[in-house]
Amino acid sequence: MRSIDFIKNRQTTWLSLEKNTRQLQNRISRAVNESTLISFMNNYRKTIADLSLAQSLFPGSQLVHELNVLVIKAMSLINSNQRSDLQRISGFFRERLPQLVLGMRTLFLVSCTIFTLAAFAGYGLTMLNSFTANAIVGDEYIYKTLVNIDSGKPFAVYESRFKYAMSSFIMANNIKVAFLAFAFGALYGVGTMVILFSNGLMLGSIAAVFARKGLLFDFTTTVLIHGTLELFAVMVAGAAGLRLGQALFRPGELKRGEAMYQFGREAFQICCVMIPVFVVAGILEGFVTHLGLPRWSRLMVIAGSILLLVLYLWVPAVLYLVRHRDSPGEEQPEVRMKL
Repeated sequence: MRSIDFIKNRQTTWLSLEKNTRQLQNRISRAVNESTLISFMNNYRKTIADLSLAQSLFPGSQLVHELNVLVIKAMSLINSNQRSDLQRISGFFRERLPQLVLGMRTLFLVSCTIFTLAAFAGYGLTMLNSFTANAIVGDEYIYKTLVNIDSGKPFAVYESRFKYAMSSFIMANNIKVAFLAFAFGALYGVGTMVILFSNGLMLGSIAAVFARKGLLFDFTTTVLIHGTLELFAVMVAGAAGLRLGQALFRPGELKRGEAMYQFGREAFQICCVMIPVFVVAGILEGFVTHLGLPRWSRLMVIAGSILLLVLYLWVPAVLYLVRHRDSPGEEQPEVRMKL
């Protein structure tokens, strides 16, 4: 094959790649059209193949040199995009995440209050009448729990031969509950409050069943092995759902559609950040909770979970505040909730 025929058949791809490369270089710090990215990757892949073939057919030619230059330009652009992606991820955890944590702190307290009041209500009602637990949690679960307590294995519900499957199921179920709490915020926040209240009611009712058997402390410390992370993440998802409801109930100066987009994006981001927390909680529930650890060991695991949350969320938020307070003249970001 002559080089002139080779160029004639393939130069459209090379010119397109060169054009795509210029477009991406000009928009490197802004949003890039999806079709441009697809075209760039297709042309880049074809040009790589053409370069390999040209090196075999026309070694040392000017064509090989020019194709090599074009491929290097495109490759450097890909590498710079990868570095910018890493920078964006790093910037999210250094700047955006602390803003989200601080911005939702009021709604987080509201979420915790709803859940806690429901837990106390479930506990109190069940202590007054033991059959309340059957109505709240279900006859089958309460029956199995009482049988396990009477047989000397009060936490046999956590025992399973299929730990890997159980852990995966727990993670998926907890993540589903959290995203339901978030999604139901679209019902003006009422759906989120219902989920928080019903889950709190069930937890309090189950705690009362163990309390009537003199096992409240053991129940609390056993459940909190995984529940410290799990309940915290549910509370955060509840706050995200309430944030979504706020966009409909009190959008402020924004139109409801704009508020839904802005608040919903923030709430969804904080929900996604909770996924690693649910993963760790699921691992603890599937592999640690059933071990029947002594009380001091349980307390150490709970303390470790609290420390993990502090390091993961609250320390970045505090450092963020300190960093901006120590920067005179810098405009302070708005992180307060308008309730």
